[in-house]
Amino acid sequence: MQQRVGRIEQASELVRSFTPTIVDGLLQIPEYVRAIGSCEMAGEELDAFVASRAERQQILDTDRRFKSIITEGALRWHVGSPRIMTAQLEHLIEATHRPNLCLGIIPWTTPVFSPALHCFTIFDDRAVILGTETATAIITDPDDVTDYDKRHTYYAQYTVSGDRARALLARLADEYRALS
Repeated sequence: MQQRVGRIEQASELVRSFTPTIVDGLLQIPEYVRAIGSCEMAGEELDAFVASRAERQQILDTDRRFKSIITEGALRWHVGSPRIMTAQLEHLIEATHRPNLCLGIIPWTTPVFSPALHCFTIFDDRAVILGTETATAIITDPDDVTDYDKRHTYYAQYTVSGDRARALLARLADEYRALS
């Protein structure tokens, strides 16, 4: 599935994601990937999962544009250890300086009036990939893609980015450091 998603990403100029429960896959550090994968995989299968995620992340070094929205709740979901989460948050701080990436975070203190039911990624205006606990769906119906575009735009209005996002990420990293 990682390779299939990678091919869709390679064919897209604009990739927009919304992840209310997990760090966006393109922004995950290897230790985070290993921690989330270890509940279902081990050994060579887990190693291959981590490697394929790292391979997909090379697309961030291209001229494609990325708009990622993550909720503070996803960043407070304690994956693996305080060390892993601190490193993950520091990686996100660095990612906010990428010229082709807009990282928006919805703070938990911001009221949002629509529930976030699942993660989704929009590829240009052609496809949406939804991730659930048991399956991944690829949606190409233009009306459905338009609906997810509207949802992404809706959630984006509640985000902080730039210096405000970096300050939030730094505060969360300090909270994880205090747990060590």
